[in-house]
Amino acid sequence: MFLAWIVFSAWRDPSLAPPSEPEPTRGWARWGPLLVNVTPPGLIFVLVALSAGRATPTESAALGALATVLVCLVYRSLTGVALGQALMGTAAITGVILFIIIGATTFSQILSFSGATNGLVKDARLGPAVVRRHLPHLHAAGPAHAAVRHAAVHHARCRAQIHSHQRDLRRSHALRADGRGDGRPGAAGARPGLLAARAVAGQVESDMGKLRTRLRWNHSGALHDGPRRYLMMRDDAMMGAVVQLDDAGQRVMLDAWAASTRQHGADSLRAYDEAVAHEPSALIAATVEAASDLGWGRWTLRREGGLLRLSVEDSPFAAGWTAVTTRPADQPVCAPIRGMFGALAELLMSTRVVVEECDCAALWPGTGHGCHFVARKPAR
Repeated sequence: MFLAWIVFSAWRDPSLAPPSEPEPTRGWARWGPLLVNVTPPGLIFVLVALSAGRATPTESAALGALATVLVCLVYRSLTGVALGQALMGTAAITGVILFIIIGATTFSQILSFSGATNGLVKDARLGPAVVRRHLPHLHAAGPAHAAVRHAAVHHARCRAQIHSHQRDLRRSHALRADGRGDGRPGAAGARPGLLAARAVAGQVESDMGKLRTRLRWNHSGALHDGPRRYLMMRDDAMMGAVVQLDDAGQRVMLDAWAASTRQHGADSLRAYDEAVAHEPSALIAATVEAASDLGWGRWTLRREGGLLRLSVEDSPFAAGWTAVTTRPADQPVCAPIRGMFGALAELLMSTRVVVEECDCAALWPGTGHGCHFVARKPAR
């Protein structure tokens, strides 16, 4: 726009840009100024470009600063006054950039801690169609928005599942308040499709007893349920180790944790399955009871078509995360529950299953979120 105004002004009043006759120059008089005034500064950019890929951005910047000082020495323009002005200008620009970063970080943390972001998503009622409509714009934004694209897809896939879980939990609480539910962890009234059946829970307790009554301490300080040894540990001490890892390390640790729990937790589930004579409802009731006795939260299971869903209130792993840090987790953290639920789903569905934690309270600290899981047969 500025260039267009110059051209328009010169066209209206040619006297503003009178023609000039260039002085004929040849040889050094023509090319000398280019070599003296343009080539040395250009070497700075060439030097920095050559260091790209071999040095970090900070090292490349330091190399460029050193090259600038050398060029100033060659031009004999490096004086104390010029150096002081350069340092003051650098400090001013750096300060402005740091204040922008501080403001952006503070704003994002306030939104996260206040629950405004979560409330905005809930009030906007973003569904899969809305997210899919905006995904092309996120893809066009480049690799910097890969995390945003992942979060959008994850939200679109899990939102309907979370709402379904929350409706069942609200109904469960209402039934217990009316006296129609038994208050047992995992029992959600008489709604069809809920697997934590009350009818068999009493039989499970009489045959097996509560896990907390079966646990025994021996003289060496070991805690056992029959041949299986258990460990008592504070949730913040356990999840504090996860918080100290970077995102990649957390993902590796949580996946390994889920796989190990799935493998070894299956031993306990097979023992429960034998004790209840392979009755699915009794196995579910025993597992839900044991999860509560171990302090793994309140479990509610529900079958929906070919899917098996699990809602967990007051997960110790999400609680441990929020006890250690106020920073929201970048990914679901209830890996042991995911692994144990996978082992249970394989026994109930008699096939290999894929388990996903659709939502986690550690992603939304202070908002009262529960943790939600879904098990399904792997895609062929």
